[in-house]
Amino acid sequence: MADLIQIYTNNPTVMGTDGTLVSNGTGLAPISASLDAAKEEQKAIKCALRIPTGYKQQGSIKLKFIGENASMWKLAIDGYSETDAAKALKSLTWKDEVEVEEGCDVNVNYVFWVRAGCSKDERPQSDTSVKLQAEGTIVVDEEAKSS
Repeated sequence: MADLIQIYTNNPTVMGTDGTLVSNGTGLAPISASLDAAKEEQKAIKCALRIPTGYKQQGSIKLKFIGENASMWKLAIDGYSETDAAKALKSLTWKDEVEVEEGCDVNVNYVFWVRAGCSKDERPQSDTSVKLQAEGTIVVDEEAKSS
């Protein structure tokens, strides 16, 4: 059941069912950003959390980054808003860990943002040490099953 909490990128539509599924360990569709360390650049990447129809979350779903350079990545919840990347960088509250509360409709795209950052002392690299971890309990939605 680990694949029931799905993360999408590639500009997913708010409350839609589109986007590109982020890989589950294959590395073929990662959340990625190219940054200019000399400018201490940051980039916001729009993502969505979704679970398949016929299932629902029980309790909250927690998202956080793990890995050697996890501190260079932050998360912000946007829910069903139509925020763009520039606005997201300036106006959202960026955290190390966020929660999608129970009761949110996550059978459609529930938007969150990922912020990638760098520091001036970083050397050019392709860092694949950081992973996005999603934790929560997903159960069969008996109401959806009976309709």
